[in-house]
Amino acid sequence: MEFLPDDNETPILIGQAGHATGDIFSVATTLVGDERIHVVISEYEGDKRTTAIKDFYRQSKIAEDRILGLKTEKTEENVAGKLKNDGIMLYKEKIKQLGGDETKIQYVSVQGATEWVAKNYSVALQEKLKNAWEVNGSKDPQIKEWLNSKGIKDEVNNVLVLWSRFSGKNGEIHLEHDSSYTGIKQILEKVAEKYDAVIITGDKRYNTGNKEDNARKEKKYDDIAKVINSQFDTPRVFNLTEFWKDITDPLLLAWLRENDRIGQFKLYDYLSRTCKNVQHLGFRSGNLEAMALLGNWVRYMEEPVSKGGERMTMWDENSEVKVKEGGIKPQYKRLLVQKVSTNSGKWLKDNIAAVQTEIDLIHTEREKDQKTKQMISAPLKIITNKIKKGVSSKLNSVEMDEHQKAEYERVLAGIHEREEVFKRDISKLEMKKDQYIRPDEDIRRLIKEGKAKEGKGFTPEDLNEITKILFSRLSESQD
Repeated sequence: MEFLPDDNETPILIGQAGHATGDIFSVATTLVGDERIHVVISEYEGDKRTTAIKDFYRQSKIAEDRILGLKTEKTEENVAGKLKNDGIMLYKEKIKQLGGDETKIQYVSVQGATEWVAKNYSVALQEKLKNAWEVNGSKDPQIKEWLNSKGIKDEVNNVLVLWSRFSGKNGEIHLEHDSSYTGIKQILEKVAEKYDAVIITGDKRYNTGNKEDNARKEKKYDDIAKVINSQFDTPRVFNLTEFWKDITDPLLLAWLRENDRIGQFKLYDYLSRTCKNVQHLGFRSGNLEAMALLGNWVRYMEEPVSKGGERMTMWDENSEVKVKEGGIKPQYKRLLVQKVSTNSGKWLKDNIAAVQTEIDLIHTEREKDQKTKQMISAPLKIITNKIKKGVSSKLNSVEMDEHQKAEYERVLAGIHEREEVFKRDISKLEMKKDQYIRPDEDIRRLIKEGKAKEGKGFTPEDLNEITKILFSRLSESQD
């Protein structure tokens, strides 16, 4: 957790890296909920992601003077440090202009926004957010007509929304959380009969770099839906992935402007108000956070020891981060799977685990050295003092004390030398691990070359757990 002042006066600055597009929803909610808070975003020339983040905040009706940009180089190694140090200086000038006390500034990372939501989320904030995002039912008739054109009729009561994600394979972080076509099909085979409609939304495919492969993957979800629907009298599965791109559809344009990310929320809000039970499921992503912040039931899948995973558990009702009086926690809960659903993800996680094992072994050796250091520090101090005073014990002559002192010092020198080697080796291994966490071009090339093949789906145990959670909620909604 990061320190967030409980008073309503301390100016707070959130530092956000320009590539961190998945954090925009919790940051936007924080900015909407507390007008004293500002955000500073790192940006380098030509990075469209930073522009998209700023545009999203503007669309969220955040005042322009609360959105600060900090120029960085594309190759900047310590973006977090620059955001904090230079961002605070930039913010101080802004606070002076506003007539505030720049000496009381509190800087937090995006984790601070996650924590703020955990402490301050409420029905009132949810409504405030809906107003900011214009999620207000004003386009209900048009959305209804568009859904009807897609085969989704008015009488649906139970709806499951499966979120497809391929941003990792397209160059963003957390490639291991990308969707598996096989995994989506496995879920559909297990649960489709229980729902009036299962909607697949989000990303349609990733860019393979091959035109024919792209065309084949373009139809993947349509093919899966066709297979599942063949088992029923009427369709149950509907592929709406990347629906927002169909700018030739007048029924879509009747309720959604081109490139309007916030406008897409109207669809899910319509479903939540007109259907008896709507459930959202997918691997951890910013889009699922947005669904929860708008009041939807969300379960996000994630494997154990996922980088950044513990941060989002702050939104769980059982978290040690307690919501303020009168508040509630978002319906955003982790569904732990033991294995991710793609082979590329499993390959990455296996490599991360292997590197971590090497790091853990080094830490074990360091701990042994530290224990040895603690054991000899006190005797060394005693012997050193005795030698200084020219006093020897009955058992030891001064010569023996000096010999023991030299031996202790030799051991400590060895520990010091090994510590430098340990630090260097750990640094190299952490960099290697980071290559898998944020796959660089070399790692992505290995994946494309077949080191990690297309995903083979969930394990039977994970699939059973997913089904159990979905059906449990379905049962609750029928009571």
